[in-house]
Amino acid sequence: MEKEQVPPQYSPPQGGYPQQGYPPQGFPPQGFQQQGYPQQGFPQQGFPPPQYGQPGMPQNPNYVFSTTTMVTPNGTGRPMGNPPPDYMGWSIFNLIFGVLFSYIGICVAYIALTNSKQSRFFSQIGDEVMAHSHSQNARNANIGATALNLIGAGAAIGIIVYYTSVLNSLNY
Repeated sequence: MEKEQVPPQYSPPQGGYPQQGYPPQGFPPQGFQQQGYPQQGFPQQGFPPPQYGQPGMPQNPNYVFSTTTMVTPNGTGRPMGNPPPDYMGWSIFNLIFGVLFSYIGICVAYIALTNSKQSRFFSQIGDEVMAHSHSQNARNANIGATALNLIGAGAAIGIIVYYTSVLNSLNY
């Protein structure tokens, strides 16, 4: 039979942080230079130092600047001339009708509203493909939400008519 091994007893470290002996002797090695960005005032190798105050350069050498270029499928970066319909009004109508009269179409109406907003956004930035895709999704979701809202409203009207007739027959 093998003897069961017992782990050594735990003892908390002596002293606070940093502990004695850290970092180990000889660390970092002699001649070690940390890689990274050059220090301020020292230009990168192969690049001339910036001429602050010149046209096109900031007056303050500590000023950080960047350039952002927006690329869109139609290449203009401007709103489209004839954007696809976003069906925003239909989506809002379906959402309000669903809240007031029938709860079964609310989720689909919310999806339609989200797609309408996305279609409008992509139309504004000039992305024709995405605007058209979200427009079609909004249209299809609105058709589904309208159908579900009409079914729910019809069921609610049917239930009200049924129970009204049952209550009227019990009173006579």
